[in-house]
Amino acid sequence: MPRRTQLMILTAACALSAAGQGYDIRVIAEADGGFGTTTWATFGGQNEMPALADDGTFVVVGFLTGLPGLRAAHFDGQSLNEIPLTPPTVGITSISISPDGQTIAYVKDDQPVFPVSERTARRLRNGIEETLGFADRYITVNNDGIVAALSGMGQITRFGTDGSPSFINTTDDGPISQVAAAIDIDHNGDLAFIATVPVNGPGEARVFQNQTAVITQDDFPGSDIGVSTSPSIRGGLVAAQLGLTTPDVGSRGVIASNSGPGPVIVVDPITPPFGGASMDRGPSINDHGEIAFRNSALTELPPGIQVLFPDGTMTTVLPANLAYTDASGENRTIGFASLGPRALNNAGQVVMLALTAGASGTRTAIVLATPVDDTCPADVNGDGVLNDSDFFAWVTAFTAAPRSPEQETACDVNRDGSCNDSDFFAWVTAFTGEGCP
Repeated sequence: MPRRTQLMILTAACALSAAGQGYDIRVIAEADGGFGTTTWATFGGQNEMPALADDGTFVVVGFLTGLPGLRAAHFDGQSLNEIPLTPPTVGITSISISPDGQTIAYVKDDQPVFPVSERTARRLRNGIEETLGFADRYITVNNDGIVAALSGMGQITRFGTDGSPSFINTTDDGPISQVAAAIDIDHNGDLAFIATVPVNGPGEARVFQNQTAVITQDDFPGSDIGVSTSPSIRGGLVAAQLGLTTPDVGSRGVIASNSGPGPVIVVDPITPPFGGASMDRGPSINDHGEIAFRNSALTELPPGIQVLFPDGTMTTVLPANLAYTDASGENRTIGFASLGPRALNNAGQVVMLALTAGASGTRTAIVLATPVDDTCPADVNGDGVLNDSDFFAWVTAFTAAPRSPEQETACDVNRDGSCNDSDFFAWVTAFTGEGCP
C-alpha cells in the first residue's frame, strides 16, 4: 500500500506528526563548515550523493575539519564514522555500497596533481581493501561484488568478482563520446548510464542498459534530450531524469523509465498532478519499481523529495523547509535536498544530502527517511496484537540508554519528538481506548 503524505519527524527533539503511515525523518549528521566543533566540515563532493543499502546503512564522502581531501564515511545504523582506509590517501572521489551492505566500493585518489592521476577503484569486503585498477569517478557495486566505474570520458570499466576488468566504450548505436553522469549496476550485473553517441551527425544523449539504448529521443517524437542526471537500475528497470525540450512546451525535467512495454514518461511537469514541477535531482528506483526523485516546484503537491509508486500514486517523503530542532536545541529547517541513484532501498527508506539553515548558519547534512506504520501506536512491538507484551516493550524502549532509533520510535507514542513520561499515558490511552484498526 502506498504511504500517505503524512510525516512523523524524529531528530534530537522535534515534532511534526500525523496518524497513519508516514516517515521517520532523522538528521543523521550535520557538518558545520569547519567553523564549529563537529567532526565533519561538509558532506558530498563533485556531485557525489550518499548510497543506501537495504539494511539502512549507507556511505557518503565528506571533508573532515582540519584535514585535506575527501574522506569516506559509513553509517552503521547507529552513528556515522570515517572508514579507516589504507594510507597514504589524499581523497575519495566516489563511493557506493552494495544493496546487501557487505561491499563498499570507492575511487581513491593518492595523487591529485594534474595531469598526473593515481586514482584507483577499490573494493572493501570483510575488512579487506582490494585495489582493482584505474578509475576516475562514478563508482557502483552490486551484491556479487561486481564494481563498475567511469575510467575515461567515454569508457566504463567493469571489475568482476575476481577483480578482472572489462571495458565498455562502445554501444549498439556506436562509440561512446561521453558518459554524462553517474552510473549504476543492479544484482543482475546490468549497467545503466547516460551517454552521448554520434547518432545522425551530432551527439545525442541516450539512456543505456549495458550496450543497448533503452530511452532515446526517438521515444519522444519532436523532443530533444538535453542535460540529464544519473540513471538508476534495479532488476532490469531503469529510471532517469531527462532534460526534455519540445517546441510547444519548451524545456522541462521529466522522469522516464523502461518499466512499461516501452520507454515511458512517468513524471511530467505538464500533466496533473505534476503541473509546475521541475524534476532536477534523482531519480532512484528499487526492486519494487518505486521511484524517488526531487521536485523543485509542484502546484498540487509541496516541493521536496517524493516517491512515485507503480500504481501511479505518489507521496511526499521530505517536504521543503521542514522545521526541526537539533541536538543543541537550535531551531533549524531542512531546505534543498538531493539524492542519487542509490537513494531508495527495498525497505522504502530514502537517504538525502541536504542543506539546513538556522541561527548558527547553513550546514550540509545527511537525512534518512524511514517509512513507519503509525496507525496503531499502542502496538509497540509491531506484532499486530495488543496485549501485555506491548507494555513491556514500551518499558524496555523507555529505559534503554542509549536508545536505538527503533526504540526512540517505539517509546514516542504521542509522536511529539521526545520520549518521556507523557508517552506512558499516551500508551495507556491508545491501549484502552483506541485499540487498533
